[in-house]
Amino acid sequence: MNDYELRVQSLGLSPQMEVMTFLMEGLNTSDKKSQVTFLDVRNEQEVQESKLEMNKEGISCHYIPCTVDDCEGLKQQASDLFPDINAPLILFCRSGRRAASAKKCLVDLGYTKVCNAGGLTDLNQMIEKCSAK
Repeated sequence: MNDYELRVQSLGLSPQMEVMTFLMEGLNTSDKKSQVTFLDVRNEQEVQESKLEMNKEGISCHYIPCTVDDCEGLKQQASDLFPDINAPLILFCRSGRRAASAKKCLVDLGYTKVCNAGGLTDLNQMIEKCSAK
């Protein structure tokens, strides 16, 4: 079992196949515009150190810092930033723990297609795999 699979069990990450499906459906559209939105819940310092590696027009990546115990900012901004509760959202942080809390918050608010992709490194690797296909 690899590290990601262990974190699926221990931190509540979405299975890689689910994340990859969201990515493939969202990034491989004929109109060259992404149909998936990314949510980065890392802290400001982490965001300054590394970013999501996307070369796709129309990529929507929002930044709302969350902690394991506090997603209040997300609760307050979710309906404005993500008006369609059925649109795919891919969340990430450093390891997946904060993204798990953010996912629970969004699901509790009624969002239906929310994936916890784990850490930024995990997500960038999955994007690279999707881009190679």
